[in-house]
Amino acid sequence: MQNPRNLWANAQVMRLFAAFLIVYIHLEATLEEVGLNENFVEIFRIGTDCFLVLTAFLSVYKNPFHREQPKDWLWKRLIRIVPLYWILTVAAFFLKNNLLPASHHNTLDQLIKSLLFIPYGPRPILYPGWSLALIIEFAVLFALSHAVFPRKGGLVASVAAGGLGVLGWLLAPENPVWAIYTHPMLIDFFFGGMLAMVIKRVERAPSFWLVLSGVVSFGCAGIGLILSRHASPDLPRAATLGIPALLIVAGCLMLECGEICVESPWILTAARYTFGVYLGHAFWDVGAAELAKHISVSATIALLIVTPIPVSLIAVALYHFVELPVRRLTDRLPPWFVMPSARAKNSATVRPLDL
Repeated sequence: MQNPRNLWANAQVMRLFAAFLIVYIHLEATLEEVGLNENFVEIFRIGTDCFLVLTAFLSVYKNPFHREQPKDWLWKRLIRIVPLYWILTVAAFFLKNNLLPASHHNTLDQLIKSLLFIPYGPRPILYPGWSLALIIEFAVLFALSHAVFPRKGGLVASVAAGGLGVLGWLLAPENPVWAIYTHPMLIDFFFGGMLAMVIKRVERAPSFWLVLSGVVSFGCAGIGLILSRHASPDLPRAATLGIPALLIVAGCLMLECGEICVESPWILTAARYTFGVYLGHAFWDVGAAELAKHISVSATIALLIVTPIPVSLIAVALYHFVELPVRRLTDRLPPWFVMPSARAKNSATVRPLDL
């Protein structure tokens, strides 16, 4: 089946689910305090890997450069991602410095480095910013690769990202900047890019085989996750979490190619708030972790159970009152390097954000 809308409903929902896994992994200490096994909590980290695999898949599969120049695409991508991150980072800086204990305070230097995506050792003020830096790095690689290799840009960008990840794993640099921008999780972008190329070749296969492949992929992912809990700690994350994440995403896509996909308009509407969940959950997680220090274990468990509700409300508020207005504004501000003819094509219509 050829995806008629190029939407990939299963991928959009999977990305939302991955974002909620990221919410809980940032509550790791609180989860362990209520008795959840460390190995169980560690599995939640696969949410970040799924998120990165999906980011590369959607970019490479859709190949936006049939419609626009790489520099224009990169500008639009950055202008949709960075302003909201900046706004939330500044908000987090002032809230943490004024409402939380001194151990949570940040310096002005850390604020500037966080805004400029310059790693400085500890995680950035808005801690999802470290994985967002990887997403922006892949976007730059993707645009540059298509500018130099128009026909093979997706392949080149995926291999380049994977190569940087392997380099980081082999060298394990101590410098914070090199440690992030050669982080082994860049291998997830390689997985996503290769998956896009595979899906393009098999998506017209008979539905039965596509569905069967999806089910087998899910099964292999489950086995991989179980085995990874008993694997050597020296194994790279790409092996223990990256490959299972690849298999989970592949299973979702194969099922959709086989005409088994999410059709509920409510769920698909919820998926548009993924970016708000991904960035905005930091505010809830910090508050919940502080609150958990002063309440009973049973109350903490209840707090963890209801966590998706306040995080969802934060995401909805961010989308409608921050993200949409900012994106409408920035859509009207084309970069200086966009030719007049390209400016005429720019629309203020808000489109789905593919991280």
